[in-house]
Order: sequence, then C-alpha cells, then structure tokens
Amino acid sequence: MKTLKELYNLSYDESNFGSGLIKWYNFLLDKKIGELTVTDISKMIRQDILKNLALEKSIDLFILNP
Repeated sequence: MKTLKELYNLSYDESNFGSGLIKWYNFLLDKKIGELTVTDISKMIRQDILKNLALEKSIDLFILNP
C-alpha cells in the first residue's frame, strides 16, 4: 500500500521553522491510510489537509466506535 505522499503526490514542507505542526505534517506524509490515528484525522480536518479523506476516516471511526 502506498503512503499519503505517493497517493496524493504531496511534498514535504522543507521550511526551516521546525514547528511541531510541520514535523507532524512531514511524518503524516509517510503514513498509509490505515495507519492514520484519531489525532492525525483531527489535525487533518483542522488544518484543511486532505479533508475529504479525513472526514471519511472520521465517519469510519465513529461507526466502529459510536
């Protein structure tokens, strides 16, 4: 299975800020869809990153654990 970076043709944030959000984003790109956590999905929605995917996954999680 491909990573988010490969699936959505995304690139790493190479800015020199080194903030926690940028580190998380770069780490997120190396994850596969099945590896996304609740925290990842929440941040993706708040930061408007792959929002459709994040909303789909949040609905899946809600159905599994109402």
